[in-house]
Amino acid sequence: MSAARCRGSLHRPPRHATSAFGRIRPEPHRTTTRIATLSVGPSAILSGSAAAWWHGIVDDRPETITVTAPRGRHGPPVKGVRILNRSLADADVLIRGDLRVTGIALSALEGGVELGAEVIDSVLQQRRTTGWTVLNSTWADLTERADHVASSIRQALSVAA
Repeated sequence: MSAARCRGSLHRPPRHATSAFGRIRPEPHRTTTRIATLSVGPSAILSGSAAAWWHGIVDDRPETITVTAPRGRHGPPVKGVRILNRSLADADVLIRGDLRVTGIALSALEGGVELGAEVIDSVLQQRRTTGWTVLNSTWADLTERADHVASSIRQALSVAA
C-alpha cells in the first residue's frame, strides 16, 4: 500500500486496499456495512458489535449488523441487518468515516452484550473511554430504555445457554 504526504507527514490510509492499478479502494466490509446502514434510511445509525468493529474496538465484523432506526420507521427489511427502532440521545451518536455510528461507550456496551465482556475490557485497555462513561451509559440505558436493556440481556442469556 502506498503512503501519502499530508502537511509534511507521511500517512497510510487506514483500512484500505490497493487495487491492481495502484489506486486506493475502500475495504469491502466497510463499503457493504455503509450500504447496509444507509439502506435502512437516512437517519440510520450503525450500532452494537458492528459499531464496535467500525470504531476498531473489535477485529471482526459481525455477519449480521445492527442498525438503529428512528421509532416509527416504516420500510422493508434489509438483508444481513437487524433493525432496532429506538431513539438515541445526540450524545450517543458520532459520525465516523461519514457514517452515523453509536458512540464508543454505547458501542462497547452493546458489543459486550452481543460478544461478551471482553469488548468492554478491550475498550478500557485501549483507553478509548473510561469505566465511568460506560457505567453512565448503562445507567442512562436502564433509566430511559429499560425494555431494550432487558431484551438485550435476555437475548444474551439465551445465546449463552
